[in-house]
Amino acid sequence: MEHQEFLDNAFQIVDQGQKQDAVLRLLGSVAFYIHCPAYGSFQAKANRYFTDLDFAAYFKHYDAIQKIFEKLGFQEDREAAVVYTRQRLVLDNMKSSLHVDIFFDKLDFCHPIPWANRLEVDSPTIPLAELLLEKMQIVRLNEKDVIDTLMLVREHPINYIDSETINARRIADLCAHSWGLWRTITMNLRKVSEL
Repeated sequence: MEHQEFLDNAFQIVDQGQKQDAVLRLLGSVAFYIHCPAYGSFQAKANRYFTDLDFAAYFKHYDAIQKIFEKLGFQEDREAAVVYTRQRLVLDNMKSSLHVDIFFDKLDFCHPIPWANRLEVDSPTIPLAELLLEKMQIVRLNEKDVIDTLMLVREHPINYIDSETINARRIADLCAHSWGLWRTITMNLRKVSEL
């Protein structure tokens, strides 16, 4: 699938969610690309291509979201449904081979990053603080995580608000409630700075 097709699909899905009063917000490489027009070229220089679409959502919108994706020709991965009950929806479009992951209420890989009352802050992506946390909560960073982080912090100021700004207050609040998250984030910021 071509680069522009990923973007077109991403915007279409967010728009369909809005029409059905179901909040869907992008995360992952597409979200970083959308928010970083000046530094998005970092992804291309590193031969980083879009491979799927990732969304954040609220579980209370599950039924509406399922209907949206059925209408768009997606099928749910039944095995993933058993493993990720109420946490994640994994879908594939057989015609376009587009793969979609939807994370409900939080992103929970190495540390939980909750979405509660945050998805309405920005559109079509999750807020910038959560974008940064998406990468910085990973215990073992890889090259793509570093690239996305560099793009984001080069493109956007850090302050105590959300509007096109990385909200340091949001990050500090989550770190204040989790020593493990604080430790991972400070370790990763040091690594990114060194790289």
